Amino acid sequence: MEINPYNMNFTFDEQLRELPENEEEMHKGVQFLKQQLQNTNITIKQKAKYMGNIGAYLRVLRKYEEGKQYLTEAIRILRELNDDVSIFVNKLRLAHIYQWEHEFDIANKMFEQCVKLAQSEQIYEAYKDFTYQHYGKCLYDQCRFTVALVYFEKALSIREDKANESLLASSQKAVDVCKEKIITSRSLN
Repeated sequence: MEINPYNMNFTFDEQLRELPENEEEMHKGVQFLKQQLQNTNITIKQKAKYMGNIGAYLRVLRKYEEGKQYLTEAIRILRELNDDVSIFVNKLRLAHIYQWEHEFDIANKMFEQCVKLAQSEQIYEAYKDFTYQHYGKCLYDQCRFTVALVYFEKALSIREDKANESLLASSQKAVDVCKEKIITSRSLN
């Protein structure tokens, strides 16, 4: 697999949504990934991986319909390969798109399924913090700040053990922003 030469990094805004560090570069990077799909030497698993990454970046670029198409196709391929862990990751990504589209009934159902799997199946253990963090963001977008905070704190606790500074910072920011929203909403009542 070729390394993407473009800046695919992102930051988080005050609504806890990803923003490309350089939107033009991310667009070019998505095009680069799409070109990789044309390579006849890639395996079907590599194709699914590219499609999942494309779908995730398209969400950051606010191209939701196209992102859903890539993620749905990645999941279809991964089902054929019986790759449950990669299916799980791409379902999280797909739920995130539904969240950003404010399709909360669909997003909540998908996230809740992922939370149950992460809590009960050992093969998803490595993704438990991501599951909690992203479901927390979905709840946050619904102004369900108290419940969102519970999930952000669960993610933070796991990430403290992982010692990954960027993930830790992301969860800490989510906790802080959510606490601020709770305080603000209480003072308005």
